[in-house]
Amino acid sequence: MDLKYYFENFSVHLTRAEVRDAIERALNSGLDTPLLHFVKQMIPVKPTSRLVSILVITGTGRTTHSMDLGALMYPWYQGYVENYELPEDDIQGIQQMYGIPPEEETPAVASGPGRTGENLPDTCTSPWDAVDQSFDAKVYAFKGKHLWRIRNNGVASGFPKKITSVYKGAPSNVNAVVTSKINQKTYIFKGNRYWRYTNYKLDANFPKKLKKTGLPKSVTAAFVWGGNGKIHIFKGNHFYIFNERTDKIKGGKRTISDKWRGIPSSVTSAFQWKNGKTYFFRGDNYWRFDDNTLSKERGYPKSKALYWMGCGAGPDVAEPIRVMPEENEEGGN
Repeated sequence: MDLKYYFENFSVHLTRAEVRDAIERALNSGLDTPLLHFVKQMIPVKPTSRLVSILVITGTGRTTHSMDLGALMYPWYQGYVENYELPEDDIQGIQQMYGIPPEEETPAVASGPGRTGENLPDTCTSPWDAVDQSFDAKVYAFKGKHLWRIRNNGVASGFPKKITSVYKGAPSNVNAVVTSKINQKTYIFKGNRYWRYTNYKLDANFPKKLKKTGLPKSVTAAFVWGGNGKIHIFKGNHFYIFNERTDKIKGGKRTISDKWRGIPSSVTSAFQWKNGKTYFFRGDNYWRFDDNTLSKERGYPKSKALYWMGCGAGPDVAEPIRVMPEENEEGGN
């Protein structure tokens, strides 16, 4: 169903670009339904594009309320949630009204004799090559030629997919991926080169050699640290701070153990989750970093397969698929 929308007026508190961005983010906030175009009716709102997003989401889906406490259509306002994604209850309600999107064709998995098709990485046992939260708050974990999209309740349907279906022209078997909070660009590192993307589109004249950046080849992890918002890149026992304004490192190499106490130097991926906390991964283990004590938090490492990929349920998990149950307690989405 096509419900076209248009901009009749713009807020005096926001630029036109900010308004358009807020609307676009709202319409792509996890609405897994056939493509819909919405008519926007302007109403007085608090001068922040974040609030605009929440109001748009609320007005575009269901006409009935839900008694699910976590649902967007719960009768009472729940407060602002950053990087909001629609809960399953709301998605099901919208799909009931507008229909379910057609299933995407996915290649068959060659998992035994007589099976043909493409070999896909195992969701539960494959270690990640890299993981990153993109400019639009979507989280992708990379392995070989493929990637998964990680949602609040586990892996999104239809994944894994080929990396090139999201990042056209990107390499396979990447070393690290990170998206800047300053320029919103995504950096993909492999060997002695790096690729830079803007809104999933490869920037002109990329890939480029790493040599001019001051980084060593084959870095092992890259992430934005919530403590200062800067890009940190790991290689061996050392880390570097990357300046995305110049695409060069700031200062020289530093020792991981001096700043990241309790985090092994052999981690293979790291990133900042939507709650602002930094997570480090190696194999099936992951660690969460405490920005206050500058050390790993107590109770870690934990299982990546269990808490991030939804593979089985442990005694402290209420449901089989749940990403970081303690994040829900802290208000993370």
